[in-house]
Amino acid sequence: MNDEHKTMLKCPGCGEMFTGAFSRYMKEKSAQCPTCGVSIPVQPNKNAVPTPPPMPVSAQFVNQMPPSVANPAVRRMTCGKAIAGLVLGITSIVPGIAFGGILLGILGIIFSSKAMKQIKLRPEELDGEGMAIAGLTTAIVGLVISTLIVLLWVFWGAVLLTLVGAVSKAMPLPPPR
Repeated sequence: MNDEHKTMLKCPGCGEMFTGAFSRYMKEKSAQCPTCGVSIPVQPNKNAVPTPPPMPVSAQFVNQMPPSVANPAVRRMTCGKAIAGLVLGITSIVPGIAFGGILLGILGIIFSSKAMKQIKLRPEELDGEGMAIAGLTTAIVGLVISTLIVLLWVFWGAVLLTLVGAVSKAMPLPPPR
């Protein structure tokens, strides 16, 4: 970083005004009068703020960046399908709605996948890839959880029906009167 400070100096030898420059990293903090050659000690200005030199940016580097990075004024829209996929994915995780969770999980996967494709096709216009990935992940997790819950219901239902059948065979109903 360039922290060079410029200070107006007056030569005590000839009275000439000139600009002296110093840096806090310089060993000698003095300037030499261009007219008479007298060495003048330079005191740093405590309020001076060093200005960094302009960073050279090649045109090739700017062309490789997305327009929103190269030009911060360009704002990308968040893909609506990414938002929908994230919402559907999160709601598919709620275990109380197992059959609905399966449907919501499938819809979340579809919306998130379509959003990721749209964002890859138009990266200069659309944003929300992180939301689409999160939506896809949560939709898959919700789909797995809901499917497991439904399978458990089916299993326990079969177990209960088997038990009821075994109990009814062991204890026949009395004949009607």
